[in-house]
Amino acid sequence: MFRRTQIRLVALNTIVLLILLNGFSISVYFYTGHRLNKQVDNDLRRAEHQFKEHPSTIMEERSPEEAEASDILTLVRSGTKIVFSSAVTPTEKADIASLDGPDFKNGIGRYRIRGETFRVLTKNIQSDAFGDGKSSYTIQFIYRMHREQEMLEHLLFVMIWISAAGTIFSILAGYFLANRALQPVKNAWDKQTRFVADASHELRTPLSVMQLNLEHLFRYPDHTVEDEIERISSTIQETRYMSKMVADLLTLARSDTDQAELIGESIIIDEPLDKAVLAFKEVANLKGIKLIAAPPSGLQVLGDEERLYQLFIILLNNAVKYTPAGGSVEICTAKEGGKVRIEIKDTGIGISPDDLPHVFDRFYRGDQARSRGVEGTGLGLSIAKWITDIHSGSIKIESRPGKGTTIILSFPIRKN
Repeated sequence: MFRRTQIRLVALNTIVLLILLNGFSISVYFYTGHRLNKQVDNDLRRAEHQFKEHPSTIMEERSPEEAEASDILTLVRSGTKIVFSSAVTPTEKADIASLDGPDFKNGIGRYRIRGETFRVLTKNIQSDAFGDGKSSYTIQFIYRMHREQEMLEHLLFVMIWISAAGTIFSILAGYFLANRALQPVKNAWDKQTRFVADASHELRTPLSVMQLNLEHLFRYPDHTVEDEIERISSTIQETRYMSKMVADLLTLARSDTDQAELIGESIIIDEPLDKAVLAFKEVANLKGIKLIAAPPSGLQVLGDEERLYQLFIILLNNAVKYTPAGGSVEICTAKEGGKVRIEIKDTGIGISPDDLPHVFDRFYRGDQARSRGVEGTGLGLSIAKWITDIHSGSIKIESRPGKGTTIILSFPIRKN
């Protein structure tokens, strides 16, 4: 799918670049030709003006050196007869000879004869300067466009090469840009595919357990509730697990699409933290874990109290869950520059160095957690990371296997 999209993007990029490049080249080519023609036309009009001012100068004989220096030939006709020609060199005489055929119109015209291009200014005049007893003549000022034509041909040649090079460049650049533009899409697609696969895998187990338990109940309809209390309890536990997973998945789905609502208000960071500590106080006591709460700091942050409470619940739940009996969980709060720093330290099983870089990945659970059969969806820390990010904060985890884990949170303090 991405390969075809990449090819389409490359083709589109190449077509657009070629249209722009060729459009620019064509514009330059025709503009250059127009400017050259205009310059030649101005030279022809100057020659005509000079003749009007000094008609006798046209009869002055030119030397070959003067002929070579001049770009304009003068030709006077009386009907079809040539009365005067300024041609001196063999090239000029050949040019005059080649112009015998065209039906010239009054004014400036472009004529192509025998592969040569000429710019000719034709005027009908009344004059007795030629001494043949006639007063009506046709005078022509002729410019051979060989240099301008060569210039345009060279320009066209260069533009063809530029267009060819531009095509190759646009294909290579288009491939590079398309690959770079599609990379985030590929990553998001791969991430979404893994997400769906992991979610399907995680949901398959509780669904299978529930199905087996329910099928067992149907198989023994004469059993009482007391007889099947273990299976009913297992089904309820799996239902709760699925409900929690669905809620977590919904939270992450909303975070991916920026649909999760965030209430930004000034709150004292101790309030959601104290509520979370209170929620786990009894659980910690039942497990024989010492829960040490941080003293009030009175520091204010700008954020959503419910989301921050959810963050602290996730982190304290992990700390209590993975800390064995006789251990401790300690919460410290302090001001650090313009930020509030919160540390949650436990003396639990810790996280291996191989697992540590992946703890915020969705559905990722370390081998130690799996081997101990600890319940969890593998989504908690992903949600914690998202909540921290939307509050412009940071979260960092330091851990050593068998020595415990320290989670360090940092949030900007609200300025009054």
